[in-house]
Amino acid sequence: MLDEAMTLAEKFLDSTSVYMINRGLKFEQNSVVFHMLCVRQLILEKLRCELITRKLCPVTLHSLCSVFSMVYCSMSVCVPM
Repeated sequence: MLDEAMTLAEKFLDSTSVYMINRGLKFEQNSVVFHMLCVRQLILEKLRCELITRKLCPVTLHSLCSVFSMVYCSMSVCVPM
């Protein structure tokens, strides 16, 4: 269902953050951490809205991946890093 899909998306975003930390990204400033948390929340909210608006519930893994990639790419263009 939608909650399970959102949990899966959260885990994916968290794993990418851990990957960035393991690759040497340092969170030396609180503003960097705040920015990453805000972007994470924006992506998850946009994903939830898209899944509901497109009436993709119950969510399949294929539709989750498609919509997640679309949202992630659109947010990366809109929100400067």
